[in-house]
Amino acid sequence: MAINTSAIATQDITQHNTDWAVEILTTMPAPGGVFTPSRTPGQIVAFFNGSTSSFELYIVSSAGNRFYKVVS
Repeated sequence: MAINTSAIATQDITQHNTDWAVEILTTMPAPGGVFTPSRTPGQIVAFFNGSTSSFELYIVSSAGNRFYKVVS
């Protein structure tokens, strides 16, 4: 399959917001558990698990009221 060079393009990085942050939680969230108040949908949060000495990543559901673990 040939590459159509007219379809290849670049975008200037200054045209996009590249600011982001991962919030570190103080307590382990319950994956899939409902919580209030709602958070920003798609927000990435982390929790440091002292028993495994590792960080666990979670993403907030589209409704903003559940955490889903990113990696098991």
